[in-house]
Formats: sequence, structure tokens, C-alpha cells
Amino acid sequence: MRVFWRKGYEGASITDVTEAMGITRPSLYAAFGSKKQLFQAVVMLYDAQHRSVLEEALAAPSACEVARLVLEGVATLVTDTRQNTPLGTLLLQGGLSCGDSDIPAQLAGQRSHWEKAIRLRFVKAQAEGDLAPDADPVLLARHIMAVLAGMAVLATEGVSRDGLLRLADLSVFAVAGATQTARTMQAPAVAP
Repeated sequence: MRVFWRKGYEGASITDVTEAMGITRPSLYAAFGSKKQLFQAVVMLYDAQHRSVLEEALAAPSACEVARLVLEGVATLVTDTRQNTPLGTLLLQGGLSCGDSDIPAQLAGQRSHWEKAIRLRFVKAQAEGDLAPDADPVLLARHIMAVLAGMAVLATEGVSRDGLLRLADLSVFAVAGATQTARTMQAPAVAP
């Protein structure tokens, strides 16, 4: 996983991968079939290891809490190097500058699962009266995903977790502005 994360799909050679795994080429091909199939397995494992951030956020009682928890969780993930993992996220770095169009498409598909889950949670928040009737759950979810991707890139550039958490705070305001409470507070006072 770390080899693909650091070098990207195309940058990681079979030798790089087999040396990191401590296996031979024939063993890799016997177990996974191809480099691409190994990469697909790595992406699925990576996503499974990080899905708890999304699941915890989706269980939050309000749209603002959903946004806050997912943004803070990803800020922590993309800056965590305790297990010798690179900064950023495999779901972006793994497919950058990749001539094989299947790889960026697979990574985009994994990211779209997160966007869809957040969008559906925002739709639910709207149905429950948390988000205003005219709020756009699709746009709000896309905003969150754009910020998440940006956070991953900024982490690779050396922006700290604290810096990313400040960015997360700003991004929660976009969701907060679409809540029913915020709309009620912004409504003009009615003359007696």
C-alpha cells in the first residue's frame, strides 16, 4: 500500500512491490493475477481501513456535525505518519499522472462513494428539517469532497493537522449556513 501511495500506480514497479511485500514475482501473480489487480485490492483495503471516519460522521445528529466530523477525521488521516504512511491519501496520489485510465477512474469511484454517502445524509437532514428546504445536498456534499481533496493535497505540501482543522472549521460554515436554524436566525424581524 505504501509503495503505491508514495510512487503512484505507474511509478511503482513490480520489483518495488514484491520487495516491499517480501515475495517473488511469481507469487504476486499467483496471488493477485496482475499489478492492476493488486492495486485494486490495495485500494479496497485502504478504503476499508479509513471508512470508520465516514461512518462515524454519518451517524452524527446534524448536518453540521456530519461535516465537522468527516473534515476533522480526514485532517487527521492525511497528516498521520505514525505507521510510516505518506502524507495525503492513496485515493489521490495513487492515480496522479497515470496513463492507465482505469486507475484514476477506480480512485474517483472510491471517492464518489464517500460523496454519495454524505449527500444521502444531507438529504436525510433536509427531510428531518435540519437543512433548509432550499439547501442543495448535492452541492454541499460536493463542497465537502472538494475540501477533503484539497486537504489531502495541502498535507503533502506540509500543512499541519492544525492548519487543516482551521480549514475544516471554515468549511463547516458552508453547511451551517444551509441549516434551518441559520435561515431562521437570518430572517428579517416582522414588525408587530
